[in-house]
Amino acid sequence: MRKVALLSDYLDGAGGTEYYTTILAIGLKRSGNDVRVYTGAKPRNQYWIKRLAEYGIECFNSGMKNTTRLDRGPEASMIATLNNDVNWLPDIVHANHVGKMAIEWILKRSNEKAAVPMVATDWTVPSAQTRHWYQKETKAIS
Repeated sequence: MRKVALLSDYLDGAGGTEYYTTILAIGLKRSGNDVRVYTGAKPRNQYWIKRLAEYGIECFNSGMKNTTRLDRGPEASMIATLNNDVNWLPDIVHANHVGKMAIEWILKRSNEKAAVPMVATDWTVPSAQTRHWYQKETKAIS
């Protein structure tokens, strides 16, 4: 059994990010893994949270809403919560998409000797609509 943390900047809409994150979490849980979902922005819609709860999957959010696309306060708060839980450090992190949650995780963990590996899935390419996902720090990390 592995501890898997799923990072998603949000779980608000009825689109691919929310669906994919939820289905992945359920599949990993059914396979015997300990799965937790972490979102930066506070969900306005409880549909996905309820679906995860049906399978006993905990979902954590910052309780804050992003004020702008560049606001990373909620994501930084969630990564701090995950890092401070010494009783539950994940074996692997999955980020769907390479957004603010993933960048916060990488920035917080990059200087540590025992880094936790990250797998990232991204269904969108950089464009005028999605450029806020790819912050200036991304180049310094890659």
